[in-house]
Amino acid sequence: MHATGWRLAVLLSATSLAFCAGLASAQEYPARPVRVFVANSAGSLADVVSRLVFGKLSTLLGQSFLIENRPGAGGTLAGDAAAKAAPDGYTLLYASDSTMTIGPALYTLGYDPVRDFSPVSLVAKIPTGLVAHPSLGIKNLDEFIAYVKARPGMLNYSSGGPGHATHLGMELFLNRAGLDMVHVPYKGTGPALQAVLSGEVAATDLGLGMVLSAMQDGRLTSLAVIGPRTEGVLPAVPDLNKRVADAEYVSWQAVFAPLRTPRVIVDRLHEALGRAMAAPDVKVRMTDTGMANVPSTPEELGRLVVRDLQVNGDMVRRLKLKAD
Repeated sequence: MHATGWRLAVLLSATSLAFCAGLASAQEYPARPVRVFVANSAGSLADVVSRLVFGKLSTLLGQSFLIENRPGAGGTLAGDAAAKAAPDGYTLLYASDSTMTIGPALYTLGYDPVRDFSPVSLVAKIPTGLVAHPSLGIKNLDEFIAYVKARPGMLNYSSGGPGHATHLGMELFLNRAGLDMVHVPYKGTGPALQAVLSGEVAATDLGLGMVLSAMQDGRLTSLAVIGPRTEGVLPAVPDLNKRVADAEYVSWQAVFAPLRTPRVIVDRLHEALGRAMAAPDVKVRMTDTGMANVPSTPEELGRLVVRDLQVNGDMVRRLKLKAD
């Protein structure tokens, strides 16, 4: 056999063996328990949803997925640990936009959210409600925009803290609508909600699950819904992106694997996550928590990370935000 042909035959044989080995590892995966680093504390919304989804995954794949909460530094501690783990499918990261696209703009990290991870699947998006205190005397989003525009810098809004998704989401809306309001940060979304309910602040943008009842019973004036919502929920309240262009900020949660995790394992995880999220009990529980069940392809998740890194980085720089 000619030398070139011999080398090609060897290369093809090696490639074939690697491919077959990859298929075998995917078919056997997982052969032992899998660690899942969650970038939030126990009892948080991300913790609740991750345990729900990976609990179902354990049933489907016949192996334990062990949740390890690693909160701190905007979730970047979990991201750093996962990025440095072996790329064998036995360490995964369950993270939000805060860990993957806000933290990188605020902290000096030991990992890159794009170059150090293999996206697996989006799991959930968190729809929010833009609301105002009834004392403003406005009835809808158009009236709110006109009211605030006539009073630049005179009205305030609450958020869950500087750099929190509720802060960046509100700032994105204000920027796109050409409005000027004063940011009043609170230590968490609970106090931020109480501030607008009491009239301490004029408006806020919080998770729909938190503000839905107040929007329905009139304790808060409903202005807009941001992100996906369950059919039939607040049908008279408009979607923000249909009234103000490029103003929709939607938080999300997703699954990532360390870079160079074999694609056959990523695909197996992706397929199993899709089945887990399609289970009726999982869908009902996620709706009850105020989350929208929205699986994606790995490629769609990768594009989302890149886009949000740009949007959040621009806002952090414009607002001159610094890590606490």
